[in-house]
Amino acid sequence: MPTSSPASGESATDTRGSHLVDNGQVLALVLSGTAILLGLAIVVWPEVTVGVLAVLVGLQLIINGVFRVAQAVVNGLSPGTRTLMAVLGVLSLAIGVLALRHLFQTVTVLAVLFGVFWLVGGIIEAVAALSDEGRPGRVPQLVLACLSILAGTVVLAYPKASLVALTWLSGLWLITWGVVGVLAALWIRHAGRRTASAA
Repeated sequence: MPTSSPASGESATDTRGSHLVDNGQVLALVLSGTAILLGLAIVVWPEVTVGVLAVLVGLQLIINGVFRVAQAVVNGLSPGTRTLMAVLGVLSLAIGVLALRHLFQTVTVLAVLFGVFWLVGGIIEAVAALSDEGRPGRVPQLVLACLSILAGTVVLAYPKASLVALTWLSGLWLITWGVVGVLAALWIRHAGRRTASAA
């Protein structure tokens, strides 16, 4: 009866892990690209309304939440990081859904919702990146986390800012977040392939 050797088992596991990482980076590219498009739509939209801003950012938060929950089930992350990604995903989904409700579509309420997510989400991302030394792309993730914390702090410090100010901050934040996310995903993919070819 044929049996598989431990080496072949490890090889299969590594292959599955590699595919999961590759798929994760593809999803990250899609998420970042979506953020850029939504950010551009917010910035260039003529006379954007509170409702439009809530829908666009809310959709991005929901997509982000789904992605973070998916990250939580990827084997390539440590148990602690997977838990943090699950918490971040649920938070993103919850705030995204709240933003889509008409009851919450005022400038002040949206500012508080977005500010809370950016601040708390940035802290979670920073803790995840710092606690998981083997996580690929830690530096770009820390950059995104710091930008998120900064954006959240600014919004919460001025929750009664005008619609124009909140619109520009939200749009520019999504564009910046998306660009850095794309660069991080491409860097991780390049580093992974270089490591695989050197092995």
